[in-house]
Amino acid sequence: MQTTKQMFGSGLVAISFAVASAIASAATPINTAGDSFPRLGLISTAGPQRYASSFQTFAAKHGVVIINGAGEGWQRGAGYSKEQVIQSIKSQSFAHTRVYQYIGINELYNTTYASLNPFPTWYKQVAARKWWLYPTTTAGTPVTDPQSSQKWLVNMGPNVPVDPTTSLGPYAWAAKYVNDLFHLGRYAGTSAAPSLDGFFLDNVLIDPSNGMGNVANGDWMRVGTTQAHNAPSTYNAVMAGEKSFFTYLDTAWPGSQQLGNSGGTLALAASNYYSATDATLNSQILAGTSTLSGVMEGGTIEHAMGRTYSIESYGGSLALQKWYQTAIKNYGGAKLLLLSQIATATGSDPIKFTSTGTVAAYSAAWQGMRYGLAAALMNNGYYTVDSGVYDEETVANRRWFDEFDNAGRGVGYLGHPVAAAVGNPQTAAWSNGVWMREFQYGVVLWNPKGNGARTVNVAGLVSPNGHTGLKHIAGTQNPALNNGRAVTSVTLQDRDGLVLLWTAP
Repeated sequence: MQTTKQMFGSGLVAISFAVASAIASAATPINTAGDSFPRLGLISTAGPQRYASSFQTFAAKHGVVIINGAGEGWQRGAGYSKEQVIQSIKSQSFAHTRVYQYIGINELYNTTYASLNPFPTWYKQVAARKWWLYPTTTAGTPVTDPQSSQKWLVNMGPNVPVDPTTSLGPYAWAAKYVNDLFHLGRYAGTSAAPSLDGFFLDNVLIDPSNGMGNVANGDWMRVGTTQAHNAPSTYNAVMAGEKSFFTYLDTAWPGSQQLGNSGGTLALAASNYYSATDATLNSQILAGTSTLSGVMEGGTIEHAMGRTYSIESYGGSLALQKWYQTAIKNYGGAKLLLLSQIATATGSDPIKFTSTGTVAAYSAAWQGMRYGLAAALMNNGYYTVDSGVYDEETVANRRWFDEFDNAGRGVGYLGHPVAAAVGNPQTAAWSNGVWMREFQYGVVLWNPKGNGARTVNVAGLVSPNGHTGLKHIAGTQNPALNNGRAVTSVTLQDRDGLVLLWTAP
């Protein structure tokens, strides 16, 4: 996964019989679809990429896990199989953990650096079929990847000739290749991984410039002219090619769930990004009817918080929620959207930046994480937090907070949202500019950036079983706040969030 993007374990406990009984006898209906909350995701695509026992235990705390090791020789180098890794994660999980294999195929090292390609078979196929993006037809040097001078772009458009043996175009051929490699184990030195849940395809774009300006122009249509990166014909060619990846897997791997790094791409429509050159496409994405809408079962808004290019940094809290809503609307099936944030080990996150993009200021300890988690809990996505390098095999880079599992009492401790307006994904403030969402075992408050410090009365809230009373979680990381005490009103600082539990189930 790229770091420059468009502006735009232990301690787990199973749900007890008493809790299950309380759920069954709840006076207020509960929406029990999908995983319980907080929903947590993990992206670990950098670092050693060996995914040994310590990582497996940590990964088992998350509902959605994306791993890398995307190379033809990974298993020989690791000495064990992906299937062993995945089975170990799932055997330790109380979070219904699903594991996805990271895949990147839209760019490849050029002929000078071809030996660096982790997928030499894919590289040879692209080179043999001339599936590169060229300035015009197949003439000249292929177009350089906007994010690496050592790579060329692949033209996945529908007008590129198909492979004569399989009758598949570039992205459908790549889908078959990675399915044979990682899922079915049909390549020498790699064994099958039947426990894998699907792939996570990186760089699922609509504008192939990927936020890098007026680049990635080429003959996407193979008609003998150069089309701009933001021309409607380019958008259509790129989307059609990407869709073929997922369409192939729908048939070849029934029951799988395919994800893509596409949340930011889709969410750009909420900022009217595509309207300048293709207003129809922008409207289709907002309506959830575009070529890519419903094609994937999830993805990520990569670093939605914590970077200079993060939508929350330059657009604000409400723009963040609009992006979140737009992205999740464009996924089908389980809608496994990961909302991503950068934070330190003490839960602070970058909030101000210098002109060169370095961090100038952080939020208060624990507050940035609470804000990001609460933002994610206003909808049905999976909160994902990292140090900024996607290396969760390195223990120091792992992020785990008391709010994730009620200070070790169990993941998914909030249960499911109540089946009422207060439990639905939220789109507006509840009181004094503060948003609120109700769950079986508690409520979550979210105070948007720019709203100022706000005090809200929670004494009138009633649990699904008819009990009044809310309390802080009892934790160890931030005991001044997470002290387990009952409250009738709470004050949230500007750009803050809070998890409260019902005093009685």
